[in-house]
Amino acid sequence: MTAKRPLTVPQILARRRNARRSTGPRTEEGRRRAKLNYRSLELPEAARRRLERLHADPRDFQRVWRDVLAVFAFMGPEMEPCLSAVAWDFWLKQHCALHAFQHMDLLAIEARLDKSLMALLHVYKLSNRKWRFCLRREFGPFLEGGPGLFRKAVELRLESNQRLASQGKFPQQYQSVLEAAVAEVADVLIDSAFDEFGLQDPA
Repeated sequence: MTAKRPLTVPQILARRRNARRSTGPRTEEGRRRAKLNYRSLELPEAARRRLERLHADPRDFQRVWRDVLAVFAFMGPEMEPCLSAVAWDFWLKQHCALHAFQHMDLLAIEARLDKSLMALLHVYKLSNRKWRFCLRREFGPFLEGGPGLFRKAVELRLESNQRLASQGKFPQQYQSVLEAAVAEVADVLIDSAFDEFGLQDPA
């Protein structure tokens, strides 16, 4: 067996250039998401029947489930049962929006999501003494804006939502909801920055 020859300087530089051109995920959350690509949730038979009744592809739910795991990866694997329930509601809202369900259906799902997220935070609080520090590090001022704003902040970070919005697949009604969420989240960030530095809003 012949020994490997050491790389030359041009080869090393070429490899570095190629690595910089890589299209892999660059954000921390994107890397978390990529690490979860091999994961899949073993769906119970009742869940599979419900997906069939909705004429839905289980792979779409798996994508949203991995997105939710990536957003809340800091909570640890012991929180996955709670996260699976939250992922179902996020997927269901996405499915209803894509298939032009009534606006009242979306509002009902959002109300349930708000309760699910608050229950998730309560369980996490009981399991981690540093829960407040971890949540502020991940979500900053969004937690202080109430359940609705926290839900929107999570929803905007879901890679599946971002992809569908960029492809123009969401109906206009839901697209406007996402745009409003972006604006609201931006307002909270601006307000928190003014508070932190003791500045006054010029408006």
